[in-house]
Amino acid sequence: MSIHQEAVQYRAKVQEMLGKKFNIIAGDMERVRADGTIDAALKVGQLASDFTLPDAFGNPVSLSALLAPPAQPSEACSAAIACGPATRDGANCPRACFRAGST
Repeated sequence: MSIHQEAVQYRAKVQEMLGKKFNIIAGDMERVRADGTIDAALKVGQLASDFTLPDAFGNPVSLSALLAPPAQPSEACSAAIACGPATRDGANCPRACFRAGST
């Protein structure tokens, strides 16, 4: 069976399951196609325009801020990574900044 035949069978199955709702959805899809919305949508590899929206706490967050490269770790953070999770309390850490809780 070809992919086209499978698609036709699948469409018929979905149409049977959804009944009248299928025609509403199919009509909406055709309107979106006819309006040119699909052609105007970003394609894979295209860059989105920068925009800003509020986060859950109302603070503005921009797309560019979310996509920015992560900040370089500080020396203290590097020490924690070098020492590993078992010694984050600083007990066996060779760096003085992590000894005796002096982060």
